[in-house]
Amino acid sequence: MSSDNKRPSLLLAFLTFTVPVAVILYGTDVVGVRPLVLPLLVAVELAGIMSLKIGYTWEELQEGMLSAVGRIQLAVEHTLKTSHELRLLHPASMRPFSSL
Repeated sequence: MSSDNKRPSLLLAFLTFTVPVAVILYGTDVVGVRPLVLPLLVAVELAGIMSLKIGYTWEELQEGMLSAVGRIQLAVEHTLKTSHELRLLHPASMRPFSSL
């Protein structure tokens, strides 16, 4: 993203963090939405709208999202691989909790 002086006010920065978190918590705890897809989508939309409001372009937001997905992809792959290797090494220790 460009390094222009795109700084939100303190109130907007606070709202950008708290409103999506509140939407996720409301959707999961109060309404009981399972899976969490709808509250997460609403939270992402709100964060995107707030980012556009302070002056980021849609292309800058897409660039940031793709960069973040690229960074976490390796971590998720490593976690899954490690989990699989642990199951192969210690199959008895990987029982579900209900069978203990």
